[in-house]
Amino acid sequence: MTIRFGLLGAGRIGKVHAKAVTGNPAAKLVAVSDAMPAAAQAIADQYGCEVRTIDAIAAAGDIDAVVICTPTDTHADLIEQFVKSGKAVFCEKPIDLSLARVKSCLEVVRAHKGTLMVGFNRRFDPHFQAVRAEIDKGTLGAVEMVVLELERILEAIPRAGHRHYLHHVAGGFDEPAQTVPPRAGAARRQSSLDVSQVIVGRRLRWGHRHAMGPISEGNEDASGG
Repeated sequence: MTIRFGLLGAGRIGKVHAKAVTGNPAAKLVAVSDAMPAAAQAIADQYGCEVRTIDAIAAAGDIDAVVICTPTDTHADLIEQFVKSGKAVFCEKPIDLSLARVKSCLEVVRAHKGTLMVGFNRRFDPHFQAVRAEIDKGTLGAVEMVVLELERILEAIPRAGHRHYLHHVAGGFDEPAQTVPPRAGAARRQSSLDVSQVIVGRRLRWGHRHAMGPISEGNEDASGG
């Protein structure tokens, strides 16, 4: 059975998912949508799919599932729209930066018996899974602290004139607070917290240090799970 996909968002991570979908013989990329027509058309030209509006993809009978790669503040609304239309949904993290909004979105998913997966890809990383296996075997003893140092994705930061973009995204940035708005690092901290909890098998408190700045602690408000 071939799963037919619609891609929402043709930016950096949208291109990653377009390549992944078209590289799988059990999947087909049918359509792409993006607020920037040229970005959508570039993916359509490269992979032989159509450019459609979000509403057209939601109403389409030739699409089974969607991959949401749009700005963070659109995720929850799009999840709800597409589970209501009967599509399976894969959404990039996070669902939202508000835990209350995450919970209300998940209630809609449950009410419509929708299929939703959030892109916590590090859960499936073989290196992290190997660490978890050693912890489960007792090889490492009791885990008191987990420290993850993740790479910066400097090339993902839009150039001058696109700072508006930073206020609508939550992933891919580890720059100092004066350079990137605080919300822009939320998904990176969230991903680190998520995989740390998966590794040790329990909920954790998190601490985050900006460059040369103090460590802040608290409960992550955007994990959604």
